[in-house]
Amino acid sequence: MKIYITFFTLLFVVMSLRAQVHADFTANPTQGCAPMTISFINNSSGSGTLTYQWNFGNGNSSNLQNPTANYVNPGTYTVTLIVSNGTSSDTLVRTHYIHIFQNTTANFTLSPNSGCIPLTVNFTNTSVPGDTVITNYVWDFGDGGSISSQNPSHNYTQPGGYNVSLQITDGHGCHSTFTQNGAVVASSVPTVAFSADFTSNCTAPFTVNFTNQSSGMGTLTYLWNFGDGGTSTAQNPSHTYTQTGSYSVSLQVTNQYGCSKDTVYTNYINISSVNAAFHTNLGDSVCINQIVQFINDAGTTALWSFGDGGTSTLSNPSHTYTTSGSYTVMMIAAPGTSCIDTAYRTIYVRPAPNAQFSFNPAFSCGNEITFTPNNTNGTAYQWNFGDNSPIGTSVSPSHTYQNNGNYYVSLILTDSYGCQGAYQYPTPVIVEKPVANFNASPNEGCKPLPVSFTDSSSCNTNYTHFTNWSWNFGDGQTSNLQNPNHTYQDTGVYSVTLTVTTDLGCTATTSVEVQVGEHQHPQVQYSFLEGCANDTIHFISLSTDSNFIDQYNWSFVSDSGLVVGNSMEANPDIYFQGNGIISLTYVINQNGCYDTLKLDSIFVLHGP
Repeated sequence: MKIYITFFTLLFVVMSLRAQVHADFTANPTQGCAPMTISFINNSSGSGTLTYQWNFGNGNSSNLQNPTANYVNPGTYTVTLIVSNGTSSDTLVRTHYIHIFQNTTANFTLSPNSGCIPLTVNFTNTSVPGDTVITNYVWDFGDGGSISSQNPSHNYTQPGGYNVSLQITDGHGCHSTFTQNGAVVASSVPTVAFSADFTSNCTAPFTVNFTNQSSGMGTLTYLWNFGDGGTSTAQNPSHTYTQTGSYSVSLQVTNQYGCSKDTVYTNYINISSVNAAFHTNLGDSVCINQIVQFINDAGTTALWSFGDGGTSTLSNPSHTYTTSGSYTVMMIAAPGTSCIDTAYRTIYVRPAPNAQFSFNPAFSCGNEITFTPNNTNGTAYQWNFGDNSPIGTSVSPSHTYQNNGNYYVSLILTDSYGCQGAYQYPTPVIVEKPVANFNASPNEGCKPLPVSFTDSSSCNTNYTHFTNWSWNFGDGQTSNLQNPNHTYQDTGVYSVTLTVTTDLGCTATTSVEVQVGEHQHPQVQYSFLEGCANDTIHFISLSTDSNFIDQYNWSFVSDSGLVVGNSMEANPDIYFQGNGIISLTYVINQNGCYDTLKLDSIFVLHGP
């Protein structure tokens, strides 16, 4: 009997353990700003099929395993979870588990909300805080500007409509944003302009139709003042003037944002009898090819006839006369109207002054050329010599050309009336400088050295020729012959200079060197009679006056005609490359005076 009781007791305990459930959960987050959605994570455990009953403390419930709850109102909320498997159940109550804070409400006012640029707007924060104080303000003024102060001011510098927003954040991190679309309108000043169909007439009454060409932001209003006491607020008014006179017309334009601009056209409307009259900017005497500006003194439309076949319908035309003479100019003022009137004026067109000139000589070998104008009564002269040199301004200038070439010369001459004449000489100034040159034969040798000098200088013989030859032979002697002979008595290097002169006084100079030496009596010394190819042998020069020798030339030739060694040193070591009976040719030189020593069969070289 005890065995049965024990068995059933154990079975009951086991069954009770298997039927036990455990309720558990967490939430993320557990606090925040209203309204806020909270996610609940169910960590409950137990056997069998579990069911869940949630009470979120805000009047809402759920039977989902992992529900979400939306908390609209601020406050502290107790959350309850009941877990059941049908046999047993467990309840978990988390008291004051969820904390929902009262959110902030962003708002602001501003003044003014429109005006003319630059427009300063003052913003006043009217936001309502939540459960704690507001800690941060971020303003966006809609034009790229922003600030973090509580009650800022902002200056709008560009025209346009701007949306303004304010974002606030409190100590709990609750934030709110308020945007006011089109909060600010910053307006530009209107542009004012107008025109009239007619601005002048010869009689009153005279009706003028005005066309408003103004522009601006928003709706525009207008106030016209016609200068005779009359006004209008129409956009494109008509006005009748009842008295003769000159009237200034003004227009004031204002837009809906209070931005205003006005302009005045002074003496815009003229009502008076038409008296045709005109003048020119140059008077009644003008120059040929000069631009003449005709000024209409009547202030009306006009037709013009310039007397040379030219006409114009411009009010203030310009005209150029291409032929000298007297011309009667006719101006018709206010053509096609009852106010028509005609005026005449005689214009005298002066001929261009004579700018021709001559020059002497026509050819230059480097000498100065003088230019002479036919007209020496001008008030200004501008000479262009054709060589990019500065403009000459004297009456009759002289000019020296630096380089060979053909140069065309021109002159612009201004007379006492301001008229200008221009002339370019049809043929060029020819510039060709002489060239000195000569040959010396011989140009080197032994003293005494007779030298023949041959002149080969050149010049343009179509215009000039040589008249003088001046020779300096460099040894104190000279000559004036064209092709002289001269004997040098002593050694030296002589610079011979020739200067040639033409009949126009132009000169050229050149120089050539002549070298004069003397015999130096070549002698040599060596101690070798026989040896092998590829031997090196030392030779010594015993020539007299070795200090004056400019050049040594040693040449060793075999009996087969091959050069087996050579040198240009005074005392060389010769490395022989060859064999046979060797002969020596030894040449020394001073200033072109050469002396030669020939020694035949001086030694034998053996070898391969």
